[in-house]
Amino acid sequence: QKIPYMIIIGNREVESLKLKVPKVSVRTRDGKDLGMMNVNEFITKLKNKFVRIPVVQLVYAATVLKKEGFELLVIDAANESKTLADIIPEIEKFQPDYAVMACSASCFIYERDAVAKKIKELCPKVKIIVEGEMISERPDYLLPYFDIAILGEVENSIARICKNELLDNIPDLAYNDNGAVK
Repeated sequence: QKIPYMIIIGNREVESLKLKVPKVSVRTRDGKDLGMMNVNEFITKLKNKFVRIPVVQLVYAATVLKKEGFELLVIDAANESKTLADIIPEIEKFQPDYAVMACSASCFIYERDAVAKKIKELCPKVKIIVEGEMISERPDYLLPYFDIAILGEVENSIARICKNELLDNIPDLAYNDNGAVK
């Protein structure tokens, strides 16, 4: 199988390393220039194109919450080939109390500093719950946009969180306690 994309790293891209989110120039195998893009956006683009497996932990979360009677909006952006611009109107219209995100190590910074940040801007009262291997290993990465990290199995804690149970009483969590991770 041939590789469909080329990443070009030249002087402009090296200069972008000074930015919080570095960029790369991307071209398709047939030479079409896709321009400069944030590294995490490019990784997300690759996942959207090649990975078609729903995140099991999010399926568990949705199943538990539906069974508990919560109203849900499920967006599987990667498998539906949706960009941040595509999902924002849906989220803004729904105005959730909680948003549950699965964050992989490869896209963690983008998911926290772009996706979660934008959700917070549109829905200031939303509590963003995150799960995934990166946050389980580094709960200190929770801040500034994630509110609660599930460090264990999502089905054991998601309903308790959404029922507003005292977070100290729920095992395997990290959470934002007035700007400090607890």
